[in-house]
Amino acid sequence: MKKLALLFGLMFVVISVCMVYLIRQGVVLRTAPIAKPTVLSADLDRVGRAIAKRLFPDFQAAQYVLWSMPEGDQEAQALLSAIKKYRDLITPGGLLPFSDQLGEEQVAGCPQPCWILMPPGRAHELSSNSFIQDFLLSKNRRHLSISVLHFDRNVEVSAECDHEKRLSEKCLVPTSVAEVKRKLKSEERHFFMRKYQDRDFFIFIESKK
Repeated sequence: MKKLALLFGLMFVVISVCMVYLIRQGVVLRTAPIAKPTVLSADLDRVGRAIAKRLFPDFQAAQYVLWSMPEGDQEAQALLSAIKKYRDLITPGGLLPFSDQLGEEQVAGCPQPCWILMPPGRAHELSSNSFIQDFLLSKNRRHLSISVLHFDRNVEVSAECDHEKRLSEKCLVPTSVAEVKRKLKSEERHFFMRKYQDRDFFIFIESKK
């Protein structure tokens, strides 16, 4: 009986030490996997359907979906078109291009689920986002964001990014690529998808060589 009590005592000490360490060091938040690295097929329709299926419950729950992608990226545009085709998975809604003149009347009047095309880097909440705060959060409107990004599999993670507690936009790509790099087993281009916290999704497309 004494041995059992001693064992439990040691366990509580270890747990306490671990909790104190985590509190002092802080919890490092990283992206979570949604779609594993997959060879990027020339048939983007197949890729689009895979993404639509993965995000089906999120699409169903969202009133607004914010999209951002690199300017002039035809491949990202084609991917967006491919995803939109799967109306069996995505309920039809409105499409609203972002502009500095976009106001409450246009946002409220957009048929839901409304897809809003945001400028590059403006759809997520990795940093303060006034559009999301003013037009969505303050109005209790359910939303998610999807950002299309390019990556180089040989990107290095800096010491700053390696120790970052809350992920920044600058560190998003290198830290996410580092977590999946060992799964990039062929020389063909890959794509993968990750999620950060509750509402921000990121589709990573390997840059053309």
